[in-house]
Amino acid sequence: MSIEMHVFFRGKLPSKAALTRAMKGLGFPFTIKPATGPLDEQHGYMPMLLRRDETGVEFDVYNDPAALAEFADVGFDPSFDRMASFRWAGDPQEMVAGMCCAAALAKLVGGIVFDAEAGKLRALDEAIAFARSHLDRVAEPKGARVPGTLPADIKRYLKPLLKLRSDLVLVGRHLLIRPVRHLLRGALLDRTGDKYSFQIWYYDKPLYEPAGYVGSRSIHRARWKVYEPYFETLLLDSLKEDIFDEVGKLTSVPEVKVRDRFVALVLWGRLDEAAEMLNEAERRQPSDPHRVSWVEEQHKLLASGIPALCEEYHAKERATAQAMKLGDAWEPSSFPVEVTGSQRTRIGSEPTFLTAPWVDRPASLYQELPQHAGETCFAKAWLYRNGEPKLITPLTSAEAQEERRSYEPYIHAARLEGGLLLCLRYDAGRNRRDPDQPKRVANQAPVAIHFQLWVFGPSGIIYADFSTSRCPRGIIKLSSLELCRTGSLVRDWIWSPNYEEDVTRIWDQGQTPTMRTLTDQIISLCVFPVPAFLEYEEFWRRARTLLELEGFGPFA
Repeated sequence: MSIEMHVFFRGKLPSKAALTRAMKGLGFPFTIKPATGPLDEQHGYMPMLLRRDETGVEFDVYNDPAALAEFADVGFDPSFDRMASFRWAGDPQEMVAGMCCAAALAKLVGGIVFDAEAGKLRALDEAIAFARSHLDRVAEPKGARVPGTLPADIKRYLKPLLKLRSDLVLVGRHLLIRPVRHLLRGALLDRTGDKYSFQIWYYDKPLYEPAGYVGSRSIHRARWKVYEPYFETLLLDSLKEDIFDEVGKLTSVPEVKVRDRFVALVLWGRLDEAAEMLNEAERRQPSDPHRVSWVEEQHKLLASGIPALCEEYHAKERATAQAMKLGDAWEPSSFPVEVTGSQRTRIGSEPTFLTAPWVDRPASLYQELPQHAGETCFAKAWLYRNGEPKLITPLTSAEAQEERRSYEPYIHAARLEGGLLLCLRYDAGRNRRDPDQPKRVANQAPVAIHFQLWVFGPSGIIYADFSTSRCPRGIIKLSSLELCRTGSLVRDWIWSPNYEEDVTRIWDQGQTPTMRTLTDQIISLCVFPVPAFLEYEEFWRRARTLLELEGFGPFA
């Protein structure tokens, strides 16, 4: 969830350099990078530096009276006809950056600050004092710097791979296959609201689309905390297994999901397919004004001529290459439609990328899954790959028991009768490696403990969450039961109870939920003493019985 702070004003905005100077003059240690160009042309994420650390805020300007009308009851000067908005997530550096930017901008433009979270206007002096009161949250760190998610950190994490593979290049946060002709292929190690955690995206897009694209899908969310001991080895292995094994096979733009497939087909000389695409659009919805308008636009595009189209899209490629600073990783090339004969199949194609050689995977990264009924094992974490879980960093039974005593997360895996695989995650919301976790809470009893149960079988995946939240000491309850019928992690059957109202709601494949009464039998099944360390089957027995009582039937 984002947090917002707005500045209401009239007139022109200053340049980025002027805003940076204003922050320095107020004693705010932030710098907009690059500090060039007018602030009026800034839209979206605005990178900044806090001393030497990378941070930033989302920034947009609104001149639309309708946008300002939403804040009519706030009470700002009605002559203010513009609004600058700063947004951030939960990162303290971003929060203070937004506060300092808003206060400095208000001083430059004679505006007033609206704190959306507090729901109040802040006059200039108050806004400046408010920002200064939060500067201690981003004080200069003492001692050695903890590795994080800055581009310099990324370069260090990927150093073994970049040393091995000259056909990979790191451009900012993008790890790309080189050379780039018309298609950007690789991975994006994206920032999040947590300065110690990445979100990693599978990245495939035409070079001619504007810079700023994030990625088509992210991989293994919540697994990329840099302080985990397995982070670097898992990162390198997942880049191979989950991204480059796949993205390296793409060799032309029409193979990827693009905003305008028609243009891609034309540029790649597949004119018959492009014509059929127009014909199909005309046949399917001849009376749809939006479809008719789209068809007319494509005919106009073709009428302007192929050379003009290619010139336009070459210019777009140059703009993206410059914006992303691809340098010599970009190899300007003709579009296939610009050449004839046998050259067409070769021109415009990206080289196939093979993931051998790759950085060796250490034997200690993964724990083998239990194979026989009754067999169990332990690990630090898990992820889901190619239809099955993979356990990360093996633990002995004694090590796992110590993790539980210390309120640290771990995974207990077991093979059940009938071949089902059970994975039970213990989570007390603690991690002694987290630099932001206060040392004083390390051994204090947590507010709530969760046991997250997954059971994998031929008919799908069961997920259940058991929590001690709002329970008497020593008691736990089933707070959610869900089923993924497809064998993926997309949940299409959900059982959700409300113990205060004695009702439960059941969603089945997105239909309107069915409401049922929580009977005494179901409550006694779902509320019970916290099982001991090795009593994993108790969780499954209760989840399986509930499925049968609620009419779903047996799970096998």
